[in-house]
Amino acid sequence: MEPGPESVALLTTEYSVPMRILLAEDHELMRDGLLDLVNQLPNLRVVGTSETGESTLEMAAKLEPDVILVDLSMPDMNGLDLVRKLATVNSHARIIALSMHADRRLVDEVLGAGAVAFVVKDRAFRELPAALRTIMNPQ
Repeated sequence: MEPGPESVALLTTEYSVPMRILLAEDHELMRDGLLDLVNQLPNLRVVGTSETGESTLEMAAKLEPDVILVDLSMPDMNGLDLVRKLATVNSHARIIALSMHADRRLVDEVLGAGAVAFVVKDRAFRELPAALRTIMNPQ
């Protein structure tokens, strides 16, 4: 099936204000890869990176990002607790959870805790751009 004009427009729309992203990932290689990916996408800007749950909470309050990409396996905090706390620290930010695990119960819990999307890490480089576009242009 050919994409209709609406889907083409969604893929090519330019936004006047860059969406501000906070990237919370403790593994350097994954963090660097996600940073490169996001920086290649139009009108997205990574405003900070963090490696722990505590630093993520501090940066979310200070930087007030539009989107927070959150690894659920941070060294100092349970990912589900981190998502819950982020939803209160920065209530306007949309949280995208990243995990190596695709267990349905975990997905449901994370979405119930305040995340708007869940992306499995082994598919992140294919699926994250679409998740970000959806957040940028919800319809």
